[in-house]
Amino acid sequence: MSLSAVIQRPDKGPLGSIDEVRRELSRAFPGAQFMLIEREPPGVAQVRSSPSLLRLWVALFGRRVRYPYYSGLYEDKSGFHVQFYFEAEAPIHEVRVTLYGQTTGAKRFFQQLSDAVGWQVKYPPF
Repeated sequence: MSLSAVIQRPDKGPLGSIDEVRRELSRAFPGAQFMLIEREPPGVAQVRSSPSLLRLWVALFGRRVRYPYYSGLYEDKSGFHVQFYFEAEAPIHEVRVTLYGQTTGAKRFFQQLSDAVGWQVKYPPF
């Protein structure tokens, strides 16, 4: 099971440059690793042109991704993982976040991020 969220400024203004966003996320989540994904992996385009049932599933449950983008990963020994996603086009306006595992453990990390730079984590309404 996973939990999705978005990191934004309260005024929805830019978070900063790519380097600034990576630096602040790394401060709040020490040891987070980031990788630039430059192009679509082989086979993804084939999925979009495959039989209609699979295309429908991807349209309903998949997330649209623009290339290039940064993917970040943080794993905490207390039992949660965080995956970050943001486009590689400055300025960065939001970071998509997916939490896995004991997601309540991430609260203090997000609070540190908010205290340091004022960014807020917004969860979808349920």
